[in-house]
Amino acid sequence: MSELSNLLYHVYRMTPHQIVSKEESEKINLRKNRLERIIDTIKKNYESQIKLSDIAAQENLTRTYVSHLFKSSLGITFQDYVNNLRLEQAIRLMSEGKKSLLEISFESGFSDPKYMFKMFEKNLHCTPRDYRKNLSSSSAFQNRDLSARETIFSEARSIDYLKSCPFYKIVKKPELTLDYSDKKCDMASRNYM
Repeated sequence: MSELSNLLYHVYRMTPHQIVSKEESEKINLRKNRLERIIDTIKKNYESQIKLSDIAAQENLTRTYVSHLFKSSLGITFQDYVNNLRLEQAIRLMSEGKKSLLEISFESGFSDPKYMFKMFEKNLHCTPRDYRKNLSSSSAFQNRDLSARETIFSEARSIDYLKSCPFYKIVKKPELTLDYSDKKCDMASRNYM
């Protein structure tokens, strides 16, 4: 238990955090809810022509605000997010193997097949045709059982793995002395850091 407590302490220390006021918390929740609504709208409509200005109008915001919200929250632009969804859909449709690349392009939401080709080359470093060829010839792609790639550690192996982490070190535990003379527990005034 002491090793687990020590590990949790280090995770806490290494994780960036801050205490926020109620007003700040409400602003964060408002922003989070707004972003969730925007993402939900995009996921429902990415196969059609979707514009940043339409999303901004739906939320009664400026295009600039929505653009900054996306970039600061997700680390990518609005257009990159939409293109990633379209690319994922194109890959799903390719794995079915029944449609032409032209059909896949339009069903994925790309307005032009050349743009889908560009996205494949940019993100996957191959053409859609090459990707499909590799998909059909590779048994690894045909057998997508994720459990085959999953590693389940025993308790002992988990502890050994954690001990190999750079932040893990065994610290000599200080002697614990209890003084009940003042019969008062003042945990807030103690510095545990």
